[in-house]
Amino acid sequence: MENWVPNQETQIDDDDVFVDNTQVEGTSQATNPKKMKYAQRAACWNDYDVLHIDKVRHSKCKKCGTLLKTESGANGTSSMIKHTERCKMNPKNLEKKLENQTTLNFKKNENGENSIGTWKHDEKRIKKALLNLFVVGELPFKFVENESFIEYTNALNGKVILPCRTTISNRVTDYFLEEKAKLFKFFNNPLSNVHLMTDCWTSSCQRSSYMVVTAHFIDEDWVMHKRIINFKSLDSHKGEDIGRTLLTCLQEWGINNVMTITIDNASANDKAIEILMKKLPNLYDGGKQLHVRCMAHILNLIVRDGFDQHQSSIKCMQKAVKYIRNFTQRIQRFKECMKELNVESKKFLCNDSPTRWNSTYELLKIAVELEKVFGMFEVKDPTFVRDVLTPSKEDFNICRAMVGFLEKFKVKTDIVSTSTKPMTHRFFGEICDVYKHIKEWAASPQFCLIGKDMIDKYDKYWGDLEKLNDFLYFAVILDPRFKFDFLQQAFEKLIKLKNPKKDPILNSEVILKDKVLIRGLQQRFENFFYFYKSKFDNTDSSQNQTHGHEDVVVIDDENDFMGDLIVQTDYPSASMETELTRYLNEQSVKYNKDFDILLWWKQNASRYPIVSRMAKDILGLQISTVASEAAFSTSGRILDLYRTNLSANIVEALVCTQDWVRKSRKQIVDNIDEILKDDEVAKALEDAINNGDGKGKQPINILE
Repeated sequence: MENWVPNQETQIDDDDVFVDNTQVEGTSQATNPKKMKYAQRAACWNDYDVLHIDKVRHSKCKKCGTLLKTESGANGTSSMIKHTERCKMNPKNLEKKLENQTTLNFKKNENGENSIGTWKHDEKRIKKALLNLFVVGELPFKFVENESFIEYTNALNGKVILPCRTTISNRVTDYFLEEKAKLFKFFNNPLSNVHLMTDCWTSSCQRSSYMVVTAHFIDEDWVMHKRIINFKSLDSHKGEDIGRTLLTCLQEWGINNVMTITIDNASANDKAIEILMKKLPNLYDGGKQLHVRCMAHILNLIVRDGFDQHQSSIKCMQKAVKYIRNFTQRIQRFKECMKELNVESKKFLCNDSPTRWNSTYELLKIAVELEKVFGMFEVKDPTFVRDVLTPSKEDFNICRAMVGFLEKFKVKTDIVSTSTKPMTHRFFGEICDVYKHIKEWAASPQFCLIGKDMIDKYDKYWGDLEKLNDFLYFAVILDPRFKFDFLQQAFEKLIKLKNPKKDPILNSEVILKDKVLIRGLQQRFENFFYFYKSKFDNTDSSQNQTHGHEDVVVIDDENDFMGDLIVQTDYPSASMETELTRYLNEQSVKYNKDFDILLWWKQNASRYPIVSRMAKDILGLQISTVASEAAFSTSGRILDLYRTNLSANIVEALVCTQDWVRKSRKQIVDNIDEILKDDEVAKALEDAINNGDGKGKQPINILE
């Protein structure tokens, strides 16, 4: 049959068909005997030539010449469609075959060495990478139509067909909703507890307020997560508006179990917390432990009080640095002075921010290192003395002493600013070390006034040990290195540090106060355990007894307060009764600075099912709002003069998606201007967000 050549007389036009001209059964009418044409034909006919052999219709494949019977009513087009899908000469099938084939690919490994691997054309992977390019790389959607980008893409892979910018915007919308659905699944789990963090910001170009809401939690694999879940507009910074907006966010996500909310020290936030305490369900202790004050903000207030006493010397140094950095010629002249004096420094003079004390610390630290250079610059630049009150020797001495004093605060701020690992269990030890540091420096005549002001500010927030958030104590107890032993000795030492020299209290009174604090804390921690036991009752708790880890003791050289106590700790062994007492009485883990608390609890969760659940929820608590502030740390670039008409929904979708794509391992990038400038697709994105906001649970009517 393959060599068969049809008679020319048997060939007919592709559009000609034969019809049955017999009378239709049950009627007296007959069809028209003339040839009829179908109004519409199947697409597969385009790949075949129609032939008639012995009055039987056949179709011949134009690609490979295969002949198929396609008699109407008997064979139809199904055989043609099947053959088209497997025809070896069909270019479309060849492309599919090539897509599944892998090719050799030369690339560099992690060590920078050349290696040979395989590469496969994966359409899904390419689409996902392209989407991340626009979301994370912050490109405008119209960039996909840029001829240079198209040329570059074709040079890399000629098989890629770039979508239009409208398609890209739709995929971004789908991406946002897809990632949001994943978080819904976690937040709607009745056993999931989350810690929230929020902060507010005002757009300078829109003159409108925004609030970012960040959720922190530890998953079942004991991995810590941070997710920006909302970036909402605010009517004002009043407590009522903040509280109701937060409730709206929680209702939108269906979040039932909020454990804490970390927020700064603005008075309006106290009112917002009051509103939340009345509305949120499942709060422990009636919500008394809901509010956590930002440690970084309190440290900032304490340091600012210290700056006030030596404001003249600090301002003198700030003006001198600003004078030099204002003009390129002055910067060059200052660098020439450094070269003449053989002063080598990797850092140059930097300006500071009036709202960031740590930037002032950096300014002073660099300036005092270059004291000799300032002296030579004063000689070479006569206008320096005329226009600026140049720093004196005394100014440099004061600033140098301030740098040494503030070094401890800089370290503490860096510690509490991280959001990628638990810091709650370190909170109490860190604030104790701050108090000890202030007391020691306040003993010197130069810092006695500074110390008094700073201690007053410290006592305002952290001075009353009975008023500290219980969760911050519980986190220390749930650190297997410390438990109650550390707290007992820490309370005793703090009471002695606070003991006035003029009218000291007896040692017996110190011990009594210590016991009262520990006894109350033990009772509250036990209540917390039974609160969890009622929710996560596990009758199969393990009764196996194991010994603590015999790790080498490494004293924490960054925390003097804790270092004094660690060497004094006596690790007792005790009998085991309930799961809670078994954990508390078991020998503590010897102190190690690099101890991974999440890993320890992951390995021991089966032994302490309820206590480990307590640890998982407590250790996710955040002691600083720095992670939320990162969402608008460069606020002027989020909404500038070119994007004043963009809605809050657009901003929220892009900020949240960008954070989710990055898996929150890095700070969110604030420069999303080019994406937001694409006003043509912004409306489509906004409509999709408004119409597809997910199907999370809404357990309570919080706005009633």
